[in-house]
Amino acid sequence: MIYKSAPGRRKTYELTSISREQLTNLRVKAQKVEEMDLPRVTMRDHLNAFWTMIISSFMVQNRQCRYYGHVLPPAGWVAGIKPRCADCHAEISDPNDLRKAEPRQ
Repeated sequence: MIYKSAPGRRKTYELTSISREQLTNLRVKAQKVEEMDLPRVTMRDHLNAFWTMIISSFMVQNRQCRYYGHVLPPAGWVAGIKPRCADCHAEISDPNDLRKAEPRQ
């Protein structure tokens, strides 16, 4: 491999091949490091997640719909039937109620 450090100068490096033994040692070390980086999940973490899930279920979920408008369901707007919002499941009565890029005033 030739490496240019400055115009007109050339540095050469000799490369040696890695043996199978060195390669397996490197893989084992990499696996040990990856195993050490795993986060430890405790019972307290599970309880906190469960508690957050319970508390958030009582909170108002359609805040995005109030600020930006409703989301049209994947089926679209069928003639004669008022669609329901895909997020909050409220009935959409007017096309002006649909979500836009800017918040409502």
